[in-house]
Amino acid sequence: MRDRRILITRREALSTAAKVAIGVAVAGVVAGVGGYYVGTMLKPTPPTKPVRKKVRVAVFETGFGTHTISDDVLWGCEQAEKILGIKAEPFDVNMFKREEAVTALSSAAESGKYDLIVGCHDGYREWIEMLAPKYPDQLWLCHDAGAKTKNLPNVAYTMFKQNEGSFLVGILAAKITKTKIVGYLGHLDIPILHDFAEGYKAGVHYVDPSIKVIEEYTGDPLDATKMKMYALHQFERGVDVLFVAGYLAGLGAYEAAKEKDKIVIGVDIDQCGWYPDHMVASMLKNVGLGLVITLKNFIEGKMDFNGTIYIFGPELVGPCDMGRGNCRSRIAKKLVTDEIRAEIEEAREKIIRGEIKVPGAMPWDKYEKEAKRFPVTL
Repeated sequence: MRDRRILITRREALSTAAKVAIGVAVAGVVAGVGGYYVGTMLKPTPPTKPVRKKVRVAVFETGFGTHTISDDVLWGCEQAEKILGIKAEPFDVNMFKREEAVTALSSAAESGKYDLIVGCHDGYREWIEMLAPKYPDQLWLCHDAGAKTKNLPNVAYTMFKQNEGSFLVGILAAKITKTKIVGYLGHLDIPILHDFAEGYKAGVHYVDPSIKVIEEYTGDPLDATKMKMYALHQFERGVDVLFVAGYLAGLGAYEAAKEKDKIVIGVDIDQCGWYPDHMVASMLKNVGLGLVITLKNFIEGKMDFNGTIYIFGPELVGPCDMGRGNCRSRIAKKLVTDEIRAEIEEAREKIIRGEIKVPGAMPWDKYEKEAKRFPVTL
């Protein structure tokens, strides 16, 4: 039986919007997605095509119980079972170890038990693109992929525009910095992490082009000690607001902020409850909610493969509630004014309308031309 303590902390980590979006769906209405803003009103609808058998999905991730994006995926599996009536089996396998990941994925494919095998994030995307031709009758999903390098008939992709969500927290950083020096810390030096950085820098400079942004990568998604060292060094250089896309290592940067009384912005899930006096916001990707939406379309027969990309934008990706609702950031209550919230919301709406084009490190123009979008409904 799964440790109950993990489930409790996971629920505490949910943003208001994500909790409403799925939890209330069971009762009949979904009331909002994304960050503190209320997105499109969502209403759950029954599958348009009858499901003849119980759909089974294998979902591969790394690091359950770590208060990171991995827990959002686990939550998505749990909610998919509750809402969609499918079997979504989560597997915690290290995507950074090739032999371990490839063996686990191959075993799932060879079992013949799964209608769909999901690998989360770009680490698994690489292994799925390698294995899919070997198992042509198995359907695969690269969820939260950072690239697409092959056009395979049995593979689909979801991508989240983290550059656009990062733009919005960049606005926040620019509004609250006192030193006019803000920072960004990523783990691996790869395009998807650069995508966060490019959006963040653009958001900062949208407010004030004179603000300095220090951008660094530690090269390790698991080493919190190393991440802490980098964060301390940035604080010594004058950074007073630090956006951290650090995966498991990010906890080191948060500890550094606590020690030096600096401000940090978390990532992927609402992590503010663990550092309420130093974390002003988290930039949510809502990959768990995106997984549920994707699986709903899969069981309804509305999901294409053949290398099809499905994109989620700022209707899901953006800042958390920043001290309101279920977000427990105390520092946000002091620093994030109604005027700042309004400016962030205005920018989000302009992005959706195409009035602001956010730069990124991924070939978004290319992907947008070929991509599709699922309705953000359940």
